[in-house]
Amino acid sequence: MPGVPRSRGCQTCKDRKVKCDETWPTCTRCAVINSPCPGPTSLVKFVAKNPHGAKTNTGGQPLTREPRQITFRNSHLPIRFHSINQSDYQKPRPNPTTRYDHIALRLISSLERGPEGITTLRMSYLPELPVRLSESKCLRDSVDLFCAALIDFRSHKPEGELHVMTQYGKALRSLRMALLGNEALKPETMAAMALIERMEGLFKRGSPSNVHTKGILQVLKMKGPPKLKDHLDVAVANELYGVLLNDWTLRESCSFFKAPGWQEALDRGVEQFTSEVDMGPFSKHDTVEFVEYSRQLHAFILEFQQISSQSPTIETKPAIESLCRRVSEAEVEVARIATASKDSALKQGAMVEKPDPKSPVGRKYEFRSPFFAMVYLGAVSVQIVLLRILYESAAIVESSDAEDTGQRLREVCCESWKAVPYFRSLESIVAENLMAPIYVSYEAANELEEEYLLDAVEYIDRDLKRFPPERSQMRHMMVHIAKLMTGRASQSNLG
Repeated sequence: MPGVPRSRGCQTCKDRKVKCDETWPTCTRCAVINSPCPGPTSLVKFVAKNPHGAKTNTGGQPLTREPRQITFRNSHLPIRFHSINQSDYQKPRPNPTTRYDHIALRLISSLERGPEGITTLRMSYLPELPVRLSESKCLRDSVDLFCAALIDFRSHKPEGELHVMTQYGKALRSLRMALLGNEALKPETMAAMALIERMEGLFKRGSPSNVHTKGILQVLKMKGPPKLKDHLDVAVANELYGVLLNDWTLRESCSFFKAPGWQEALDRGVEQFTSEVDMGPFSKHDTVEFVEYSRQLHAFILEFQQISSQSPTIETKPAIESLCRRVSEAEVEVARIATASKDSALKQGAMVEKPDPKSPVGRKYEFRSPFFAMVYLGAVSVQIVLLRILYESAAIVESSDAEDTGQRLREVCCESWKAVPYFRSLESIVAENLMAPIYVSYEAANELEEEYLLDAVEYIDRDLKRFPPERSQMRHMMVHIAKLMTGRASQSNLG
């Protein structure tokens, strides 16, 4: 019968003349264009005579184009996709199924797996990308690489059988063209660089290279602070700031972040992040305060490296005492934030402490939100590093405080080991971002605790292949990483 609907696809997809995948309550194509999905079309059509010949909506719902939110499956966490102007998708398009439509579909499918199933822990800019794909070829190719790398990595194929190298070469070529052209300093290009840097570790197994990180450093220096009104620009800048500071070989090259404009941009990034994700019991004030102490930590490490590289003399003692006083004040405040958030989390159920006979400390933590886990364990890691600096400084000047500081250090390390079972429950590419407490606490472990930590690292690293398979070499590498993260070794010494 003419005019009777033959499929239950939504009316928006029918109007755009594309196939609807009928995944209710919101089909994937409506999610891509940021449009409310009107739902399935009724297979029964009621025909009413309209004297003015106006078109009616057979889906029974108005085709409004209001901004909407997509919520991760199995999570209460909303991810905001910034709206496209109504006129942008109402204009006639010769081909409504463009390449960036397909890439956006793949990205949204990955995002909807939930925060535990994707690497959003260090990639808060991902939800900003679908509506920016049409503006940059290198961004499209990099997102395509991101999606392909995740699929290949999750297939657990041997490195030689991965199919992602084609996309990797294509992404590098388009990034090169963008850097040589007039798109070098655009936020889309910076996002493409961040994606390539992150994804390379998934298909190039073993010890990661920092070639991309060095390139990011140079481009950021040329670009300068991000535009505060551009969410993508601010989010990517903050992600790259973290990437650079976590590269132990580049810490001294990051002084340009102290230039005018950068501090405000970094603070804006923290504000964006805390307003868009569930931080659990962490208040916005505590999160901002913790981030500030994290930034100070890198300055403390550099100062400690400079002091400890000199032979202890009467002249160096005042410098060590000054450093210890400031580090001690920071450690007290970080401990306060971590303890208050833990107590609140335990009361609210955001964090649960249970007996664990398999753990050498006899207890374990479970977390409701990986974002809260990231910030809480980050605070514990910062506290361990600060206590390590205090302990080593006290040993240099032969202070009587060394024993008490060492005992305090071990107590906080034991606290961090309660999270090891939680690390093991996560996907390896997510767990990798939470491993700092294991690294910085490793030296405080006894023989039994050391084997427990090495077992966890070996399990999480089974697909990433960052560590050597032999236990003796793994021990050597763990100790060196701990010393790197606390300013007591250099990257060049890693053997």
